[in-house]
Amino acid sequence: MPRLLCTLVLLVCSLNCRAADPAQLALVLYPEAAQWLPASQLKPMTPTRFNGIKWLLRKHYLEQPQLVANLESSDCSFITRTLDEAQPAQSFYRQDINADGAPDIIYNGTANCREGALTVIWYGAANDQFSSKVRETLIYSSPATHLGTIR
Repeated sequence: MPRLLCTLVLLVCSLNCRAADPAQLALVLYPEAAQWLPASQLKPMTPTRFNGIKWLLRKHYLEQPQLVANLESSDCSFITRTLDEAQPAQSFYRQDINADGAPDIIYNGTANCREGALTVIWYGAANDQFSSKVRETLIYSSPATHLGTIR
């Protein structure tokens, strides 16, 4: 159903012969997008917090076979480049994206071993920890401008 809707929206936009505004397109496809936070309002990770949990971010990431298959290669490791070369204030954030009461860790930046940008979310859990659930979004041309979840 979402593919059909997306196809119809894209077809209508192409018939109108004008560029579709990505924000408006997101609202048509996913009404929840109206509640999404602008990326500019996300809380950046502090270097101390980031350095203290890098090993856990790596561990949970590597436990996701589909994610690893999509982003890792023998000649370039996304997670190594992202965690070891990243400036946390520039690309890592701590925000409760899915509104479950636990802050999530969000990477919103370059795809490193691929062209484009990527958002990876480590979902939060109780006691200021986070679960082993990690999710990536599609690789796109530039970092996301709004972040949220679709229920």
